[in-house]
Amino acid sequence: MDYSLDNQAKLLELIKKEKLNLNNILYEYLLSLVNLDVSAACDDISIDERRELDRLYIYRKIIFFNLYYREIELVKRLFKKNLNIVEIGSYDEFNIGILDVLYSKKMYLNDLNLFKLYYDNKNVPTVLLENLTYDRDADLIRLNKEIKKLTVDAQNNKRRLEQLNEMRRKLISHGISDCQRDKMNIINKHLNGIKEDFGLDDNVFFEKPLIIKKMPGLIVKQQIKKY
Repeated sequence: MDYSLDNQAKLLELIKKEKLNLNNILYEYLLSLVNLDVSAACDDISIDERRELDRLYIYRKIIFFNLYYREIELVKRLFKKNLNIVEIGSYDEFNIGILDVLYSKKMYLNDLNLFKLYYDNKNVPTVLLENLTYDRDADLIRLNKEIKKLTVDAQNNKRRLEQLNEMRRKLISHGISDCQRDKMNIINKHLNGIKEDFGLDDNVFFEKPLIIKKMPGLIVKQQIKKY
């Protein structure tokens, strides 16, 4: 099956060919997905209806198309001109689609991959969202262990110990760096937008489940990075 990112006109034509196989509700629903009127991740139809649609070879292509372009619309709406948006679409010979949306206005944000869309090993469209958690206690424990280890030979490790103690002092007094704060602000703004677009519960990202949503033809997950 070809899992490349089809254009809107092609998908609309494919839906019309399936019209006789669908009731009017599901036919109109597919049209609304391709027209980007609703998100494929919202609970606008039942699980049984999703199973019925998932039998169609075009359904997962439509989901991929819908989530790709609604994400682009979302980040442009959220961030406007504040951040440069780089869209990267890559499709290998096995037709596995990968999308990364990167934000790189500031150099230290270059590695901030907020959104990834791909087909898993069962060809299910999968959204991977990046989330951050800041654990100061874990950082303090790590620093204290390294300081204790180097203190055994303090004379030879004098410079490194000075660096570590300065890092420890800043961590205790300031808690979080400007870099970390910027990243977390962008992440949280994006996740709030996703939460509204996908129709997710208010506490879903706070509770930090790895799999946020799973339904026929779609999986939504998050990758939690600690800072």
